[in-house]
Amino acid sequence: MKKMLMTAGTLASLISGHALASDFQSQFRATVGGATQDVMISSTSDITVDTLTTGISARVHFNKISTEGHPLEEASFLEHSSYLGFAYSHDQVDADGPEHHEEDYTFDLRMVTQGGVIVGAEYNTFAVGSEDHKLFTAAFEGGYYVNDFTAVTVQILDGEDNQQKAEQIEELRGYALTGKSVIDIGSAMAIGIELALAKIDWDERDNQDIVSFEGDFFITPRIHVGLGYTAALRDDDDIDTVTLEAQAFVMGNLAIGASVSSTSYDDEDLDDEAAVSAWVEFRI
Repeated sequence: MKKMLMTAGTLASLISGHALASDFQSQFRATVGGATQDVMISSTSDITVDTLTTGISARVHFNKISTEGHPLEEASFLEHSSYLGFAYSHDQVDADGPEHHEEDYTFDLRMVTQGGVIVGAEYNTFAVGSEDHKLFTAAFEGGYYVNDFTAVTVQILDGEDNQQKAEQIEELRGYALTGKSVIDIGSAMAIGIELALAKIDWDERDNQDIVSFEGDFFITPRIHVGLGYTAALRDDDDIDTVTLEAQAFVMGNLAIGASVSSTSYDDEDLDDEAAVSAWVEFRI
């Protein structure tokens, strides 16, 4: 009996130790969300567009990530990690009856040298409805860690919007400049700041300038709240999105989070869009 109790105690200790461990090499996330928006189709009537979104993502780091002394959410950034990633999302869009589906696939690779040089690549495909309408983009990234907690990157984008039914192919090109920093402010708290400026040039559509900001306050290494703002500026239509989010690691390798957002349009036919999402992330 004593031997059995010792064995049970050892197993419990091992399980508990794994559950509380924070270091990791792989991370997996599942997300579910919804959005709703009223769209005017005539001077006397409108429709409500509801969207249900589900998604999964994974990231495998080439080396084990230590979380010691870091906010858990930003450990890989602060450890200057190299990784391979994948993400998939599915939208079911219901416009007061007619439905269609949208799918998004992303593959990305980032390499960081010991000297802090960043090189990366990303491929994305977005399909609307059937495969008759697809948007393809490829991006290449270069950058540098200017110090242990701050990185600046430049991204060059190229792609095409292929609408087979309309027999129309439109090319796009763009670039983005991004700066990110995670600053330790003492007492196990930190502030994360990310600012991005981007420009997208289309062959026929109005070009688009994008400005985005994200600020995170890490109350503890495991808990943070965040505020994000994105402005997509065009000649005839500006789109503004504000997002609030919160996330907590309930164990060292398990996090839960949620966000709410509101998107406003200059187009008078489009009401503000409200969206919510929730996710769970597991690390090993």
